[in-house]
Amino acid sequence: KDRATARIARGNYGDDECGSQAVQKGYVDDLLASLAHEDVLFYITKFNELARPLGLFLNPFKTRILTSCNGQSIIPALADHDLDVATSLRSAIELYSQNKARLPGGSPTPVELTDGFVYLGSPVGSASFANNYFQQRVAAVQSEADALTANIPDIQTRLRIFHQCTINKLPFLLGMEVLHNLPLTDDKFNPADWMDWYGPLSQGVDRQVQRFLGALLGMPADSVSAHALQICRISLQDGGLGMVDPGTRAIIDFTLSMSKASHSARFGFRVGKGDRAIQLPPTVTALFDSTRNPDSIILRRFDRLCPHIAHHACPDSIAIPARDEHFRLHTSPKSALDRLKHYCSTLRVRILYETAPPDQLHHLPGLLQSSSSYPMISMSRSNPAHRLKPDLFRLALLRKLLLPIPEFAHAPQCKCGATFDIYGHHALSCPRNSKKGAHNMIRDGTQCFLCTALREANYMLPGDEIETEKEGICPSNCNIKPFDASFPPRLHSCHYNDIGFDYTLSPPPPPSSIDPTTDIQQQLSANAERCHQRAERGKYRRGGDTVDDADLSLPDPPSSKDLGELYIGEINRANRLLLPVSIGPYGDFGPIFRNFLFGQGPRQPLSPFKDRPQANLAHLRATSHPAPFNVITTACTNYPRSREHFFQKYGLHTTKALAVLLHNSFKHIVSAPPGLTTAHRTPPGPDHSSTHIFTDTPVTG
Repeated sequence: KDRATARIARGNYGDDECGSQAVQKGYVDDLLASLAHEDVLFYITKFNELARPLGLFLNPFKTRILTSCNGQSIIPALADHDLDVATSLRSAIELYSQNKARLPGGSPTPVELTDGFVYLGSPVGSASFANNYFQQRVAAVQSEADALTANIPDIQTRLRIFHQCTINKLPFLLGMEVLHNLPLTDDKFNPADWMDWYGPLSQGVDRQVQRFLGALLGMPADSVSAHALQICRISLQDGGLGMVDPGTRAIIDFTLSMSKASHSARFGFRVGKGDRAIQLPPTVTALFDSTRNPDSIILRRFDRLCPHIAHHACPDSIAIPARDEHFRLHTSPKSALDRLKHYCSTLRVRILYETAPPDQLHHLPGLLQSSSSYPMISMSRSNPAHRLKPDLFRLALLRKLLLPIPEFAHAPQCKCGATFDIYGHHALSCPRNSKKGAHNMIRDGTQCFLCTALREANYMLPGDEIETEKEGICPSNCNIKPFDASFPPRLHSCHYNDIGFDYTLSPPPPPSSIDPTTDIQQQLSANAERCHQRAERGKYRRGGDTVDDADLSLPDPPSSKDLGELYIGEINRANRLLLPVSIGPYGDFGPIFRNFLFGQGPRQPLSPFKDRPQANLAHLRATSHPAPFNVITTACTNYPRSREHFFQKYGLHTTKALAVLLHNSFKHIVSAPPGLTTAHRTPPGPDHSSTHIFTDTPVTG
């Protein structure tokens, strides 16, 4: 300050109108200082003198002095203006900014930075310097990704490391990309379309993901389609893989960082809650004020983006005209980030419906389930139960990304006469394909964590267990077991003697016509739900065989001559409740099970059964009080566990079971002798634990 005061006395007010005061900042052992040219040698020398008695020293091989950002040294022009200052600056560079000698006994080489430098991992300087640095970082990450591919044979582990570690070495730079590269005119970039940003670093991140997935799945990088990348960018909660979305994150990072910095420059910052605000030097404050620093390109970029970001970052209670100011002054960065992430993920879902193959759109509602996302990329592999065998994981990931399965590229023929589609959906719909193994894996796996939820929701007591295939449910035929799993509820408000689950693997939803005047997502979701409702109704429309005279002599015989109606009537009269559990091709479930878990009923209830009063009664009881309702939410309220815990466990078992079903279906076709057509059927066995993918690789639940 004394030297700045002396300059003011000489009439030199500097670029900050305060005599060019020194501005310094530090983080651990890194120090950054903005100095007047004539102060550089003095500052470094004085710093060295004060630091050495404390055991600190300045490392000349790491210290760098930036004099300009245009690629040219300022010293020759400075010498024409003030030779003494130029000499002092040159001496500071020669003494304290050096490269080590290349040869033993040689002299260090002075280093004057004229384009930029890297501070705390971020480039500071010209746009060309920043872009060159971005290219270097992308190349370094690509090298690490290649090392993963070469050294980690397990593809699930490889994807987890890439997602959590490797690719995350780039996103923190995305905000800097916008800071250096955002155009200032609408003809080159419209700020209203900020979510479509695609700068050099963003492109590099996308290429990294595409190339890595191609190597992971054993296909060319170009085969990883645009809709597969969209699924990667959608959040886990919305059914995607939750990988970095550079196109939206870049603008968000820049805008939120600038908003926070501007707020701190204006009002100061607090180290702890309730502490007095620490005011920044007026020089720094002026840098973030558009009226005092109107030529700042960075501020102009921020001001262009801010109104459009604020529209989605502020709560709905804020009037749209007031959101820009509210965002700058009052909106919490964390809450703004949460709203923007949700908006961007929803946007990616909408784009996916526009870019996915038109003949596969009807599969998207089932595919975009978070339960099928967690086993792919989120669950800890330190637990062996969370690991999938590489061949199963590859199939599951191909299906999740809606990519063609190479094994089905040649359209192998099924025993039913149909050919397999390239996505493998036929294996899940063919009536001649045994689904018993997958059915039992899902049933047994679901019971493990459903017991815990039912106990925590007070429907079961500690020590109670869910019984598998309870006998004696229907007295007229003790050989049938309509309940795959059942339990006696202990909650007083639920007066049923038994609550039973009947699992069924529903086929893929059929293609549906699209009305362009209404929301396509809602139409396709309703179509997928109707498919589940048909599977659920099938559990109440059992049989088809004619009732014999002995059956007709029973009390209260069914109105239709159908054994299924008779069995449903026996379940009703015994005060038992039947809950059909429809499981879709991607692990999605029907509205009755969804209502049981989360209290969310169907979008549109189906019409009653005709001439089936017992089926109507059973369906009514399953969907109304006092049937169990909102079990998972109640359990999460009583115990500190999130809904994600259920989705992870449920998704793990369904993903594994459906991948086993698909893998075995293909194996039994391709392993057949030439000229022999065989069924893609699971080998017979006492249960799913006898199913094999390879002769030495048993698949168990």
